[in-house]
Amino acid sequence: MDDVTRMDEVRGIDLLRLNEVGDIRTLKRLMAAKQGVVDAEIELRTAVEVAREAGTSWGDIAVALGTTRSNAYQRFGRRG
Repeated sequence: MDDVTRMDEVRGIDLLRLNEVGDIRTLKRLMAAKQGVVDAEIELRTAVEVAREAGTSWGDIAVALGTTRSNAYQRFGRRG
């Protein structure tokens, strides 16, 4: 996705004002960082799911994530 498309997706940002202020590069950097966090969260959830499907215990997952078993399960365990 290109920068123009990404900028158009941002709600609540007055693009005309941004052009006047000249702060577009800073906001693009913030948006890219936010997307990196979203992508990393997806990867982390996928890795946990694959680990569980392979039989990895919540305890071992917790050790790998530097958290407790119950926190790992609370965050990534299936609900419902």
